[in-house]
Amino acid sequence: MDINNLPNNQNLNNTNPTTGTPNENPTPVVNNNVNPLPNNAMDTTNLSNSQTLNNPNPTPVTPNQNPAPEVNNSVNPMPDNTTNVASTSNQTIPNNESLNSINLSNPTPSNTPVNTVPQTLETTPLTGETPNQPQPNPVPQTLASPNLDNFNAVPVPPAFADDSKKKDKKNNKTMTIVLLILMVVAIGGGLYYFLVLAKNQTPKVPSVTIVPKEVHLNLKEEIPTDPTLYADITGIDVSNCIVNTEAINKNLANAYNFQVTCNDKMEIGTVIVEDTKKPEVVLNDLEVTVGTIPNVEDFIDYCIDASNCTYKITNDLTTLVTAPGTYDVNISVTDAYNNQNDVTAKLIVGNSIADTYITCTANPMDVDSIFATQVNTYKIGFNNNLFHNAIKTSKFTFEQIADYNAQVNSYDATKGINHVIGTNYNDVFNKTIIIKQSQNFNELVSDFGANLSSQDINVIRSYLMFQGYTCE
Repeated sequence: MDINNLPNNQNLNNTNPTTGTPNENPTPVVNNNVNPLPNNAMDTTNLSNSQTLNNPNPTPVTPNQNPAPEVNNSVNPMPDNTTNVASTSNQTIPNNESLNSINLSNPTPSNTPVNTVPQTLETTPLTGETPNQPQPNPVPQTLASPNLDNFNAVPVPPAFADDSKKKDKKNNKTMTIVLLILMVVAIGGGLYYFLVLAKNQTPKVPSVTIVPKEVHLNLKEEIPTDPTLYADITGIDVSNCIVNTEAINKNLANAYNFQVTCNDKMEIGTVIVEDTKKPEVVLNDLEVTVGTIPNVEDFIDYCIDASNCTYKITNDLTTLVTAPGTYDVNISVTDAYNNQNDVTAKLIVGNSIADTYITCTANPMDVDSIFATQVNTYKIGFNNNLFHNAIKTSKFTFEQIADYNAQVNSYDATKGINHVIGTNYNDVFNKTIIIKQSQNFNELVSDFGANLSSQDINVIRSYLMFQGYTCE
């Protein structure tokens, strides 16, 4: 509604508000051309209280000598629902101060003709009106009724097409890509940690290595079970390793496989069973009469070797037996694998020698201190049935190869074994230590612990058999 520049004392219909009759001097027609207000707001700053819209009988008014106090009608910004208010421009509505300055008690008639306003307009009561003030006529509905509470509101810009959905889709797509990248980075980092870092942080367990050795075993010797003799082992306690030697035949020279196992790791090696040791022989001191040439076997008690032995005298016995005396006889001993050993035997040449021998063997007895069994054998020679000489042979046999080796390594010739002192021979194949010694009659009787005075062969044989000896 355009109400520009209305005077403060002008009623729109030029009608007496009291009688309802037209004024004689109606007010000239007011130009009500409407200009649109920007942003759908109406300016009513210049509208006076005397200008009642659509009043058919306006009452002439004069300026009020006692104007009403000024009412603060400050307008808050209009809410969004004011967008449909008709637009006007450059319109001002008088404030309440100007409205209250008009005296409504003595209206002045106006002769100005009134331009009748259509009664279809709707009016909105102006704030600050007194109870006695006439109500304005309705404002034609062709104009939007201004809401005085929304005057001077902040203009609301026109709404445009909302592109937030497109932005949301773009943001969602970006967020999805970022999440995928973060997920890939997280998975990659986790794999790197478990495959590299965690592996490096885990205490390293030394790897087990088994390097088989080139093993050689002597024919007929005991097969050892120490893993370190078969392989170089690192990264594990050798007590956790075992050796499998079931395929090895110690009595036959050949090549065999063995296995060394440490936990779940196993290596196979080769062991060669062979006879590389020279033979050892237990010698006899031999007595012969002048001119008697003995056989080589007469000097040999027995051969200590894994195979059969052969013997050969390397010096000329014919020159040795021509005169009484004690001579060295050189003997070459060779086994089946051509291992050779040169030994020296003792030859006694005399006019009087033993013509009869008896051999008596005692029952075995245990020697607990060395974990062995001892057997004593006496070979006694008689000449004309009287004692001539005696050879005592003591054999200490061990059940365990370790006990045998320990005694061999600690042997002291001055102490012997179990008070037996003499020439010793070591038979590794039978785990036996042999000690031989020559005895005269007194040493023999002392050894028996008997009070024998007779040197007769029959007395001595009977005594020994009574003590449990077996005599031949």
